[in-house]
Amino acid sequence: SGMIIPQASINKVGVISELSYYIDNSPTNNVLNNVKIYIGKTTSSTFTSTPAENMSTLATSPSDWVLAYDGSITFNNTSGWSKIELLKGFYYNNTNN
Repeated sequence: SGMIIPQASINKVGVISELSYYIDNSPTNNVLNNVKIYIGKTTSSTFTSTPAENMSTLATSPSDWVLAYDGSITFNNTSGWSKIELLKGFYYNNTNN
């Protein structure tokens, strides 16, 4: 699956070294294995095909994406923000989505 984060939600030039997600009521020790997070810049603001998160429809090439995380993520029976420390930082230009 994929997501597009609008420039206005980031609004800062620099290296992205972590992502945070709001988790609501995760089961204890909920482990997601083999998670890969790719990051890239795009001028697209929406996905243009079905399924809605089809990354190949964006105005950027998959070869331009950076593998920023490759591993497991554990959520532990809490509600709130959960951070994922990226293995590789991504330089963001504060222009694209």
